Amino acid sequence: MIVFVRFNSSHGFPVEVDSDTSIFQLKEVVAKRQGVPADQLRVIFAGKELRNDWTVQQVDQSTTAFMCIAKAPVKECSRENSGYSAAPAGRQRSP
Repeated sequence: MIVFVRFNSSHGFPVEVDSDTSIFQLKEVVAKRQGVPADQLRVIFAGKELRNDWTVQQVDQSTTAFMCIAKAPVKECSRENSGYSAAPAGRQRSP
């Protein structure tokens, strides 16, 4: 089965998978091709994020469509741990 994938809004490309291939396995194929970790990818189809344990067959692809795969945003560290201070320069923040 051929699944058309669009990675981070780039041009689409076909990926050949079996119908019982899980969404996570699809992520692994795309990750290898794009050089990013599979656990940082999200698969979007018909406006919904697909779960890793679903299979390609479970996704209703009755019409030819792209599965969009996007790299998930990096989690930012919290302000408390970053050394960030909201106090203006030259003034110390009280403990």
